[in-house]
Amino acid sequence: MIALLRYYRFQGGQPYLDAAQQLGEWIFSHVYDTRGVGGYAGGYEGWEPEPSRLLTQSIEQNLSVYVAFMGLYEATGEGVWRQRAMHAKGFIRAMWNPEPGFFWVGTEEDGVKINEKVLTLDSNTLSLLALGEGVTYGKGLSSWAEEKFRLQDKKCLKGAKGVVSGFDFNGDKDGIFWEGTAQAALGYQLLGKDQAKGLLEDLERVQSSAPNANGKGIVAACRDKVTTGFNGHDAGSAAAALQSDGKIVVAGSARKAGHSMPVYFALARYNPDGRF
Repeated sequence: MIALLRYYRFQGGQPYLDAAQQLGEWIFSHVYDTRGVGGYAGGYEGWEPEPSRLLTQSIEQNLSVYVAFMGLYEATGEGVWRQRAMHAKGFIRAMWNPEPGFFWVGTEEDGVKINEKVLTLDSNTLSLLALGEGVTYGKGLSSWAEEKFRLQDKKCLKGAKGVVSGFDFNGDKDGIFWEGTAQAALGYQLLGKDQAKGLLEDLERVQSSAPNANGKGIVAACRDKVTTGFNGHDAGSAAAALQSDGKIVVAGSARKAGHSMPVYFALARYNPDGRF
């Protein structure tokens, strides 16, 4: 929706606005939530015709809804979109923990209990960028996130090219999350802080010299298996077969950790040395 509205704003084209409105109506009709402090629930996962409804409420998803619905309000002038945006904004504000000053990621499946199991960078960077209000929400980046997520990496660049600095996704500091680091740079620019300059310089260095860099895009992380803190998937094998070329095919099932349904068919093929 945000991309469609952005295109419509600068290039025009009624079909882009119409598509964004259709998506907005679907969101309001299917995931508008009145549990707890309100907001919008997580949506659905799984295959038609019976996908499973996600009952958790996520600050990141509500931030996207807030920005998109405000975009629809600005594009159409229809007050209903601002009203719907404020429903998401109310949820976002309710996720603010004033002491020590950070945003929670959202709620558990009951839509009421705060999810305190995972603390993330982007719940704070994106909230600051979407809401502004740096006097209040700026410390979620400049104080709390600096302590919890900031790290240096001596092995991120190819060759002996020095140390880069950035932010991890969560608090285990197992690697720099470059998307979140870019968000932090923008947040510091919004706050008028000098820290933005150093982060942007390191992003440029990563763009040119990180593993797998092509000088154009920016890698998500400098190494594999940088964690987020969220549960992954439970998976198990049921059968295996050895191919004539020495590769091994394994069939089984997978499901989201902590959930009994839905269960997905899974198929993997390994090289003789164990790599995918």
